[in-house]
Amino acid sequence: LFIVLTFTGVLLMFYYHPSKVQAFRDILYLENDVPFGKLLRNMHRWAAHLMIIAVWLHMFRVFLTGSYKKPREFNWCVGVLLMVLTLLLSFTGY
Repeated sequence: LFIVLTFTGVLLMFYYHPSKVQAFRDILYLENDVPFGKLLRNMHRWAAHLMIIAVWLHMFRVFLTGSYKKPREFNWCVGVLLMVLTLLLSFTGY
């Protein structure tokens, strides 16, 4: 999922300018005039949703199996930080 998000995100960067005036026009242009633009945008959107679901499911499994206990406390902390980072990246779009 990360590779799909990275690839589609880089491609979307060429068409999207994050400004109040231009953002909506860029999305309309991308979806209506760029070949496979709607597919590209939807792939990026759904991959982002699936990434969040996958991270939550993984953290839930780790919690239920007790894999956060000694000697893996550091791994759990890193996992929580990566989950927060993933949520922030999904929220901001960067």
